[in-house]
Amino acid sequence: MKFNFSKLWDSKWFYRILALVLAIALFGYVNAEQINRTQSNGNNGSAVTATTKRTLRVPLELKADTDKYFITGYPQHVSVDLEGSASLVTVTANTLNFRVIADLTGLGVGTHTVKLKEQAEQGPDLRHQARDHQGDHSGPAHA
Repeated sequence: MKFNFSKLWDSKWFYRILALVLAIALFGYVNAEQINRTQSNGNNGSAVTATTKRTLRVPLELKADTDKYFITGYPQHVSVDLEGSASLVTVTANTLNFRVIADLTGLGVGTHTVKLKEQAEQGPDLRHQARDHQGDHSGPAHA
């Protein structure tokens, strides 16, 4: 028994099945890129940002009445830990667009432990911690 291919090309069912097969193949091709992208990210399409941590040594600024008091025993530099997206940490480390301040106003003669404060000049807000929190605020100034 011979199969007649010329009859196959004339059949409307052949074209219907061929159209269905091509539609399924086209659907699979279009969605395969999205499926592969989702599997390679492993995060269902949400953005992935690299985070990093970096420690910087920055100068400590004092806010005090230096006409009235002579201040000793404080560190000239403090270590600051920056943590966040790699690009923001790099920009902040390169520009140093923040200051670390020890506010000694309102304190009298003696030894004091103060909390350091950061003050951003401009740019992104990064959370950072300053270490070396001790400062010595002692004695009136002498000329």
